[in-house]
Amino acid sequence: MPPTPIRSADNVARILPGPFALAGRSDEIAVAAGCIALLLLVFVGDLVTPVQVALTALGLIPLLAASWLLSDRLALAVAVVALGQLVLTAALGAVSIPTAVSEATAYVVLGLVVRLYAGSLAELLSRQGPVRRAEVTSRTGAEMLTKREREVAVLAAQGYTAREIGMQLHIGERTVETHVANVCSKLGLKAKVELVRAASRLGL
Repeated sequence: MPPTPIRSADNVARILPGPFALAGRSDEIAVAAGCIALLLLVFVGDLVTPVQVALTALGLIPLLAASWLLSDRLALAVAVVALGQLVLTAALGAVSIPTAVSEATAYVVLGLVVRLYAGSLAELLSRQGPVRRAEVTSRTGAEMLTKREREVAVLAAQGYTAREIGMQLHIGERTVETHVANVCSKLGLKAKVELVRAASRLGL
């Protein structure tokens, strides 16, 4: 039986989202919009309160979250809004130019560091993931999947096309394809064909 610290680390790993966890998912745009809304709140706070430096620093939270979770296009959109917020704050006199420049530098450097680290980690996991996921699959199988992913996986394993699955579950064909890709990624499978072959072993 593994010691408690290892189990705790595993639990934390399951709770915390991995790099680019929302890229390509249907809720990615909503999260990006939330990050932009938070940046706008920071901007408004900078204009109406005297603690500009502290509030401006809060803009790092949505920026770093976007850098870690989102696809390139949406992460860049959030970064542009973050820098624009700093430029407008300085232009309106809410913070001094040197402060705005230092904050912008911190935004750019930390955002790039997080993005590069997320990319490196994602690449490392894609190389090592299949072996480790295959080991986990033999123990847990479909328990790793969300309810919707399991529903899609069961139908895909029965040979239904993405269109047929979408009609049965009342979701779009692209959404089905995304779920199938997520299922294969989680279970260390390279394609839907392997999902069909491994269905019984995975408990589908």
